[in-house]
Amino acid sequence: MTDQLHRVAARGFTEANLAALASDLKSWRNHAALPSECKFHELARLCVPFASDGDEYQEAERLIITFALDYASRGDGGTPPQSTSHVADNAPQ
Repeated sequence: MTDQLHRVAARGFTEANLAALASDLKSWRNHAALPSECKFHELARLCVPFASDGDEYQEAERLIITFALDYASRGDGGTPPQSTSHVADNAPQ
């Protein structure tokens, strides 16, 4: 799979899981930790083939922020594509 195809896969994953990923990112920023089972880790693994060495989490963060900003700027008042209720249950205390 080429880097371009990996990017497309990561973008699709981000779009499909935006609410959970945004919640994971908020948890990461607030607690400097992520639950072991979260979508953010999955996205970072998808970013490995095209990210600079060791930058897969930063690349994942950029994708989440870009998609969240795009979603928010639409101003349609709808809800994100996915519920985040399961992420709050796994957040570090």
